[in-house]
Amino acid sequence: MKNVTFLLLFVVSILLMVQCSVGAKYNDSNKQVKTKAGAKNDQTEFRIIDTIEVNAKATVHGPTIIFTDTVRDLKVVKGEVVPIVFSFRNTGDSVLKISEVIPSCDCLTPTASKTSIAPGEKAEIDVLFDSKDETGSILRQVYVSTNVRRAQFILAMNIDVLPAGNKK
Repeated sequence: MKNVTFLLLFVVSILLMVQCSVGAKYNDSNKQVKTKAGAKNDQTEFRIIDTIEVNAKATVHGPTIIFTDTVRDLKVVKGEVVPIVFSFRNTGDSVLKISEVIPSCDCLTPTASKTSIAPGEKAEIDVLFDSKDETGSILRQVYVSTNVRRAQFILAMNIDVLPAGNKK
């Protein structure tokens, strides 16, 4: 009985080691998101790919999207209406489609400058933030739905709404 138990534990441990090493190889050689991050207010570049890169020779097919940045930090005085622009480019080999641009609250009015973006073209998500009903430090988001494999992207705004009469 002890021999059977020992043999069973040995086989299970070997299987776990093999599975972990296969998972490690997968995680090291396949990346779905590449980022290049800078300081807090520097531009951050996100490249979302439509196919998994197995090695350096892999080809990306379909639309891809690179946002200049996806997070903004703002200070506004209560009552101001502030325009915020998020720029992006289609770096893929087929047309990028923007199907929806949804705000997280009524204080945001987002619009896409284009809904069909050819390979290599640039476009923008324009957001108007109305601070009349807001106070203090808040986080607001816009959800952008596309035909990229990771279909939805989040654009975030960290906003500090100052009392009326204050200077920024």
